[in-house]
Amino acid sequence: MSAIYSPNLKIKLIIQVNNYFIYFLGPLGSIILKIKNNLFIKKKLNTFYTINLNTQKNNKFNFNLFLSTNKGLQVGFKIYLELIGTGFKVNIINNNLEFDVGFSHKLKQKIPANCTVFIKKNRLIKIFSNNLIILSQYALMLHKLKKPEVYKGKGIRYFFEILKLKQGKKRKK
Repeated sequence: MSAIYSPNLKIKLIIQVNNYFIYFLGPLGSIILKIKNNLFIKKKLNTFYTINLNTQKNNKFNFNLFLSTNKGLQVGFKIYLELIGTGFKVNIINNNLEFDVGFSHKLKQKIPANCTVFIKKNRLIKIFSNNLIILSQYALMLHKLKKPEVYKGKGIRYFFEILKLKQGKKRKK
């Protein structure tokens, strides 16, 4: 048995447990988590416990998922992406991100319902959400539209990403 909630975590969420689902309701919205079939949840006073019928391996994962859900519903998560390259631009048009990243056409990506996108100077994208999983998947999808190239570093990259650029061809003298 492993505790996934204790009063010293300072959690300000409303939590309900139904069969294989946990419902979280916080200041930034709500999230529903589905739990595997071999996992049961018990509640004693202010503590939720997970009981795994097969092994104890899932307990730590559930605790980390619980903590990220807690943080997301209270504070939220954000990821920054930046466009590097001459003439690269991004705009928000009708709940879509429209990228001009050097192709003959513009790339369009729909913004998920629980994500909020802000753009600064047509080059810096800030994505905010209360769900870390959906946020990171969406940021990765945007990153894959135009990965930074290895010689000049042009493309869509994470703000904190450090690229190791390759050296170009050497001239003969």
